[in-house]
Amino acid sequence: MTITEQVFGLLPGEPNAGYVRQLWLLRAADVLNVLSPQALPVAGQPLTVSKAGLLVRAGAMLSRIKPMTKTATFEEPGDSEAAGSVYAPRLQIPMPKPSPAFDDYLSRYAATRWVVFWVDYNGQGWIAGEPDNGLRLTTSRLQGATNGLLLTFTGRSHHPAWRLESTDPEVLFVNSAFDFGFNLSFDS
Repeated sequence: MTITEQVFGLLPGEPNAGYVRQLWLLRAADVLNVLSPQALPVAGQPLTVSKAGLLVRAGAMLSRIKPMTKTATFEEPGDSEAAGSVYAPRLQIPMPKPSPAFDDYLSRYAATRWVVFWVDYNGQGWIAGEPDNGLRLTTSRLQGATNGLLLTFTGRSHHPAWRLESTDPEVLFVNSAFDFGFNLSFDS
């Protein structure tokens, strides 16, 4: 009898840093398509969206959030239902001492659905939310030990968050009209 053994896990001494390093927000209405890893595979990287797989409309708004070091988190519980697997992505970003400009940004886009991509401290890119099923944003004002806001992006999906081949906007959106100088890090 022949068997094939597959071994998963970290090698001894291999680093594994947690937390979300930075993230980018796209209004789901501005995203034309997120080509699945099956539709546009990346060689040797299963379940990874290609750097050419995130298609946005001209004039789309891209917002970058740079959280304080090792404060932003991502979790994704999965479950099985009658219709198949379901995943519930959840990104949480504490934002200390938000400015009036940031509060204005949040009020303007309070009802917006989002496609969010981010990079973790291992350098791995991820993406969650889709054009027709964007993540919802809720906020909680924190005036206890810190004076700030907790941003929480949540959703439901039939697949887990996909890996993303690159999180560099200049690689993802070649020949785009984005102003890469704007970001939401002015609050930290």
